[in-house]
Amino acid sequence: IINSNDGQKVPTATFISIVEQYNQSIDFDKMVIEKVIKDIYEKDITHELLINLSAGSVSSSSFISWLENIINSNYKVASQFVFSLNALNIFQNYQSFLDFTKTVQKLKSKVLVKRYDMKYLEISSLKDLKIDYIRLSSEYTNEISQNVKKQKFVTSLHTYCELSGIHLIAYNVEKEEDYVYITDTCIYAASR
Repeated sequence: IINSNDGQKVPTATFISIVEQYNQSIDFDKMVIEKVIKDIYEKDITHELLINLSAGSVSSSSFISWLENIINSNYKVASQFVFSLNALNIFQNYQSFLDFTKTVQKLKSKVLVKRYDMKYLEISSLKDLKIDYIRLSSEYTNEISQNVKKQKFVTSLHTYCELSGIHLIAYNVEKEEDYVYITDTCIYAASR
């Protein structure tokens, strides 16, 4: 949590925007990963932890090299890392993301695509990505209980994910009837 000079909490999105504006996203991502590793050991955390990464980090060969070194140095907790990038950034940096995914999975860590949207990544492109998790864009879950087109899409994506060993997640589902529909489709996880 970051506080402003007057003691107010700075929203995460605002802070990240400032970090990016000053071209510090790679250093920030490194600090986050180091903090996650420290917390895993100090707090005896045993579950997976999601780490959002900037597109700049995923595209940086020096960052990837640093990441390989730090994960290899902490190989006992490597499987607890789930690295996340949004679908738009993947679309814009597709080859870098492919390379990143291969590297991360060799290190026994995992990858999540957040805000998955067909506008950026078609289902057929998921085969090449070899990801572990997909978090659906809320566009697909809002009003899903009333929208047959969304239901068919989520059902087909779920089937593909199940056959491919990918866990499909719905995030921040607002309406009760949508949440019930989502959880009844056997999606891996859903949150409210």
